[in-house]
Amino acid sequence: MNLNQLDIIVSNIPQVCADLEHILDKKADYVDDSFAQFTIGSHCLMLSQNHLVPLENFQSGIILHIEVEDVDQNYKRLK
Repeated sequence: MNLNQLDIIVSNIPQVCADLEHILDKKADYVDDSFAQFTIGSHCLMLSQNHLVPLENFQSGIILHIEVEDVDQNYKRLK
């Protein structure tokens, strides 16, 4: 299992991106009005206005992207 991406849902991408660039002392790899991305080591930190996958009762502001070798096996285990 590899936690390789973190997607933080925010309402003002350009402002949060600018703040993170200042805090991290690192320029974003990509930024527009609805998405930004930073590569930090082997990890990807993303800022998004909306989640990409429809989620019912979505209340959190963070989406973790975890890479696994066998999705079906992990799905069965978690179910």
